[in-house]
Formats: sequence, structure tokens, C-alpha cells
Amino acid sequence: MRGEEEKRSFDRLFIAISIMAFFVVFAVVSFSLRSFDSEIPGTATSEDYAIAGEAVESLDPFITPGPGAEKVLFAPLIDGRDPQMGQDDAKVTIVEFSDFSCQACARQANIIKEVMEKYQGQVRLIWKDLPDTGTVSYQAALAARCAKEQGKFWQVHDFLFSDPEAFSASLDKVVESTGLDASKFISCFSAGKFDNDIKRNLKEASALRLPGVPFFFVGDQEYLGAIDREDLERIIQQGL
Repeated sequence: MRGEEEKRSFDRLFIAISIMAFFVVFAVVSFSLRSFDSEIPGTATSEDYAIAGEAVESLDPFITPGPGAEKVLFAPLIDGRDPQMGQDDAKVTIVEFSDFSCQACARQANIIKEVMEKYQGQVRLIWKDLPDTGTVSYQAALAARCAKEQGKFWQVHDFLFSDPEAFSASLDKVVESTGLDASKFISCFSAGKFDNDIKRNLKEASALRLPGVPFFFVGDQEYLGAIDREDLERIIQQGL
């Protein structure tokens, strides 16, 4: 009897230790996964996702997260931080991710400008930067954001696309060609005042899983690459 009781006591002790070990391992693995997920470079922060829940204008049913992709956005953030042309109550919203060093983006800029003039009051355009970090195009994006501070983003936008070599040579030409207040502009640019805004666009693009530029969201539709004027007008007409 004593041997059987000792065996039963040992079995109960073994089961208790096994259960405790299971919960310890589970807790360690869970903590490790959370830590790894928070350190993945290029993904949007928890703050961005909180903003997304409040500011996304519409959900896009055409983007599906890949396996293991727990943190994704389904539509671009529209929160007033990015440069905008057109009114908030426009029937059609175009969100453009672009890069000042992209030739296809430069050609697209001319088409969009013509279409915006034709559909004035009916369409709004929201610009988002997607340059390569540490490049001239990233610096150009900073310059354009500083111009936005003076209400001249679109003037600098047009200038940078029309003469990309000019920015590389000197900031003075940007100032002279667009009528910026030189002192304010250079101070803003030198301080990298809007660096966080551009980084936020980069994180947003990563969360949206964008493959390249130019990339457009028009209503609930997505388009990668340049869109010719005829197709762009057809897309807009569908939303009016």
C-alpha cells in the first residue's frame, strides 16, 4: 500500500510540474513573438494603426494580408497631414504615392495636373512621399514639404518634376523659381523639419504592401504604374 501511495504522489507531482512547465514555456514564447513583431523595421507603429482606425476614409476589400501579416492597412490614411489639392468634400479622392526621382511619376504629374483642372471642385488629390531613403529624392521630398509650410507645395512639386537636376545643384534655384521665402525655407530644410512626415508615409506604404511608384488609390480601387489621361478620366467618371 505504501508503495502504491508513493507512486500516486509521484504521479501527481509529475503532472503538476508538467503543467507549470507548459505555462512557463508558453509565456516565454508569447513574449518573444511580441518583441520580435515590434522590432520589424519598416512597419507602421501602433500609433499609426490607432490613427488608421479613425482616419481611413473607406476600407478596401481588394487587399488581403499575406500569411503572418498581422499588421496591415487596408486603405491609405487621410488625416490632413499630407499635401492636398482640391476640397475635402470632393466626390472623388485620388491618393498618390510618388517619388520626385521617378520619370514615370513625372509624366503622370502632367496628366494629373490637366485632369485636376478639368474636374476642378469634383476631385481632390492627396500626395504621399515614397522616396528611397538617403537619396536626392528623399531630400527633394523634404524640400517640397518645407514649401508646403509656405503654401507652395504644388509649385515646388511642378518645379522638381520639370527640372530634377536643378535641385541637386542648389536650393537657390528652387527658391528663385517658386517665390519661396529663402530664409524660412532653408531653415526648415536644414532642420529636417518634416522628416517624420516622410517616414510616416514610408511606414504607411509598407503597411499597405505597396510594390512601387507611382501607386494610386482612387475611391476603392488601386492602380500601380502610370495611368493615361483617358483611363484616368474614365476612372473619375465612375466615381462622380
